[in-house]
Amino acid sequence: MANLALNKPVLEASVHNPEIVTNGDSQNYTGHSGFAYFDFPGTLTVDLQAEYNLKCVQFKLWDGLGGGRGVLHRRRYKFRLGVSTDNANWYEFYDEGDANAIGWQIFRFHQGIQGRFVRLYGLHNTTNHQIHIVELEAHNDIPDDPVGHIGGVTNIDQQVAEKSKSQPTSIAKSTRIDPEELARTIKTLEGSILDQAVVQDIKSRFDDLIVLDQNLEAIRREIVEPVTNEMKKSNRLAVWALRVTILAAILTSVFSPAAMTIWTFLSGLWS
Repeated sequence: MANLALNKPVLEASVHNPEIVTNGDSQNYTGHSGFAYFDFPGTLTVDLQAEYNLKCVQFKLWDGLGGGRGVLHRRRYKFRLGVSTDNANWYEFYDEGDANAIGWQIFRFHQGIQGRFVRLYGLHNTTNHQIHIVELEAHNDIPDDPVGHIGGVTNIDQQVAEKSKSQPTSIAKSTRIDPEELARTIKTLEGSILDQAVVQDIKSRFDDLIVLDQNLEAIRREIVEPVTNEMKKSNRLAVWALRVTILAAILTSVFSPAAMTIWTFLSGLWS
């Protein structure tokens, strides 16, 4: 049963040790090595280099158990997860509400979901400012449980999977700056006659742009959207409050003593 992500590239230049996350080794890691990492909020995107009907996506968050250690670390992570066929339109199938994840995170699609790109959106770490990934795997079948601490298993049924295929969500815009395109540009510059110190400076600036873009998206997702939704709710409540106030004023007017006197007089005229 093949791991489709094995030795496949990570697109973001801002990810440290990107080759580790798909090297197939989920056991040999310590507190200082054997994992990839990036600052949150940020993304780690694996290109499977072909489109597959995925049945399982699973990845291992650093948990302190590498090297035969037997004590699970106290830290916990928060993340979102999405799949795309074109690295432009993304389908978010998991959004962790609380920072409570550690170890293997397993997602099974019993009806399958089409995808070439798998994106982990790191949101929080309870002990420091980085997201640490030991390994990420993608399968076109459901594999046996991996070795190690399994922090969560999510079975996604046909209804959710079909909805994900047809309704792209806002995670699609999490990186408006294309890291893959920037990486190609850097590679072209590295093979040019330009001074390599200048090339490295440009690469550093590109990395800063990607991080800035990710931070802006995180602000939009975590702050702007919730505030906007609350404002919409408040506006709806305000409209209903106005309607109730008008209705109360009408009822008060109708049933006031003066109104009743006038109504009695008019009724007498009509009779």
